[in-house]
Amino acid sequence: MDAKRNAVAAPSSAGLSSSAERTQSKHYVNAVQAYEAGIKLMHAEQFEKAIRAFEALISEHAEEPEIQERAKVLVHACEKKIHEKARTVLRSADDHYNVGIGDLNRRELDSAIEHLQHALKLMPKADHILYALATANALQGNRDQALQHLKQAIHYRPENRFLAARDSDFESLKDDAEFKQLVAPAEK
Repeated sequence: MDAKRNAVAAPSSAGLSSSAERTQSKHYVNAVQAYEAGIKLMHAEQFEKAIRAFEALISEHAEEPEIQERAKVLVHACEKKIHEKARTVLRSADDHYNVGIGDLNRRELDSAIEHLQHALKLMPKADHILYALATANALQGNRDQALQHLKQAIHYRPENRFLAARDSDFESLKDDAEFKQLVAPAEK
């Protein structure tokens, strides 16, 4: 799989030209770098940003028609992915949770919280959803919501206390007295 990705990611001078004598324009290196930046955005599933990057490449590097053609193909691929994503129907709590976790990992916090809240409506006592909501809110700086969700997650599954104590997503709360109390080992 990496071989395919690398073949797409970095157009070589041999792949773009039928002649070894082809002289590279002085902007060739910049065009390749812009192309690679667009590829990275695609792999990160940031399709809107990838489209903007490829469109900028197309408009700014008219002297590189081979790279432009590849960029045009990838613009269409990004548009297709956006349309597929829009058609995806999320029905279950797990569907919303999985999308929310993907958004959380990409630090798209507003979207993550929205999906996680929808998942929580469908499964109000799901500790993993509550925990994810706590992390998303902590990352967004919503202290009270983060602590509220974390408290509920610990209530439904006490092991979450130990996870939260070591989770870097709660870095903003590590010195908070209420957070410390929540993650402190339970007294017997």
